[in-house]
Amino acid sequence: DGNNLAVRCAFANDKLTNSEGVSTGAQFGVIQSLNNLKRKFPEHQMLIVWDSKSKRRMAESNSGVALKIIPEPYKENRRKDELPKPLRDFYEHHAFLQKGIGTIGIPQIKIDGFEADDVIAVLAKEYAKTEKVLILSSDKDFIQLQSNSNIFQYSPILKKKIKTDDPIKFLKEMIIKGDASDGIPNILSDDNVFLDERRQTPVTKRNWIIGSIWILLNFRMKIHPYSVTIFETEN
Repeated sequence: DGNNLAVRCAFANDKLTNSEGVSTGAQFGVIQSLNNLKRKFPEHQMLIVWDSKSKRRMAESNSGVALKIIPEPYKENRRKDELPKPLRDFYEHHAFLQKGIGTIGIPQIKIDGFEADDVIAVLAKEYAKTEKVLILSSDKDFIQLQSNSNIFQYSPILKKKIKTDDPIKFLKEMIIKGDASDGIPNILSDDNVFLDERRQTPVTKRNWIIGSIWILLNFRMKIHPYSVTIFETEN
């Protein structure tokens, strides 16, 4: 997960610049991390997947809000005009980072119109039909993929494998709890709880059953088929 790794490195090395004052924290951190990961997992062929801009994703999000399938504040906290400086630096200089990665021989891909985690999930399931797949990311959304016994996950932040005994149960728990980083409240809180800077209604053992019943009665997901073409980045 190139974006996951690069953003983490941008924040960890936010003071690093070159002689011209250009931020180089992401570049330094990512190359260093990739070299360390190659040494730690020499038996694996590495592949970096990057996010892609997508008018389709924005249209789907807006449609989901209109249909009240997802809350209006979804990912509002990621507006680029309000991003912290390390994140702005990453977006401005990520092309140089991709060029640098190309020099150390690690293939990279970006699927037009799709986020990296979606692409990783599809590729992981496909490759897991014949071999073991290790996802290098701290993103908890990947844990649900562990329902496939050939898919594993390693967190570069925690420096250990992320495991769960019941991936499906974990997925249901994430639905009930929501995701504050994406502006998704838990199912007991209203849609505007983050915009209004209020505290969410706690999800306790007592009301956990209520949440489970709510999922059974109300949870709907509309899946649209898409044709995906995989292409390599220039470097």
